[in-house]
Amino acid sequence: MKPKAIVIVDSRGVLSSKNTYDLNRHMEYANRITKVDQEIRFIVVTTNPSLKGSSKLGNLEILGYKGNRRLSPGFLYSVINFINRETFQHILIIAGDPWESAINARLVGVFTHVKFSSQVQIHADVTSNAWTSLSLINRFRKFLLRFTLNKFDSIRVTSVEILTRISNLYEIPRSKMIVSNLRLNLDPQSMADQTQGRPRAISFVGRLDKDRGLDEFVEMMRKVAGLGLYVNIVGSGAHEEEFRNKLVEVLGLDRIRYWGELKPQDMSTIWNQSGVLVSTAPSESFGRTIREAACFGIPVLGVASRGFKEFTTFAGVPWIRILDLDWNELKTQTTVEELLRIETSLTVREKILKIQEEQIDILIKDWLLLLENEDPFK
Repeated sequence: MKPKAIVIVDSRGVLSSKNTYDLNRHMEYANRITKVDQEIRFIVVTTNPSLKGSSKLGNLEILGYKGNRRLSPGFLYSVINFINRETFQHILIIAGDPWESAINARLVGVFTHVKFSSQVQIHADVTSNAWTSLSLINRFRKFLLRFTLNKFDSIRVTSVEILTRISNLYEIPRSKMIVSNLRLNLDPQSMADQTQGRPRAISFVGRLDKDRGLDEFVEMMRKVAGLGLYVNIVGSGAHEEEFRNKLVEVLGLDRIRYWGELKPQDMSTIWNQSGVLVSTAPSESFGRTIREAACFGIPVLGVASRGFKEFTTFAGVPWIRILDLDWNELKTQTTVEELLRIETSLTVREKILKIQEEQIDILIKDWLLLLENEDPFK
């Protein structure tokens, strides 16, 4: 009998040989699938140059092809050739986002000679006005969703609220959608307990672009500058230098620690040196970093994005709080001091890890069901 396959189209080259967390996450998916049905192959096709050629991790097959990480005819030709050559019975094609990846995934499906089903992942809060207003590109992407989403058999989102909003806005049946979040970056067995005795330091983790609330973070630090806190900055981006210069003006060079980009498996270094994590991103659908910090028992102070508000409700603890950027200096300082001293717990970690396992089971089940049905749009 001809085999079936799950094919993840990584046209943007997100997977990397240096990011062992993401590779191990996909290997775990592959191993779980194989336990259910050994005839199903789990394949990632990517443009990342660090994964050029073919390799295998457990039951995960990786094929690296040349491409420009957007829409590459050469990459598409290579992937389509591979699928047609293998003569699969049925494939499930997975797109990592509903834009460039979705277009690539659909083209792969249309030009192969086998039955296919398809799933697209949405990690951004695409129905939020805050997300749309961040850039002209985001406005175009929101418009593009009207032409891509209904072409997929399954849509994976990060929360029930976003599922409902997308279903209503784009008239997509809820039965075609599932909630399944990304796994956290950290191995729970190696997570240190930071519930007490945390350092007097605020951490900012993420992409250093203005749409992530960099100016708002600087203004918040201006309000708490008198507390003598250290600041950890993790990440990189187009506005990194400007961000650094503004922070130096407010705090001075000796109170700022720059870490650059850290591998997911190295983030424990930051959590061990954090007293509070601050998130000023105006749009957040899930907030993986926020959840990772909470798993360590690190208090989190974040602006009221849809994703963060949902997380505060889920966590239900006094050390995960909404940050009001209009607070005066006294209110901001009082709140930060309270969070630095508050005793936290590991109850949020337990809740996160429990629901995470449940959602992975839902995702695997959805993949197996999709492999049983031909794509009605082909």
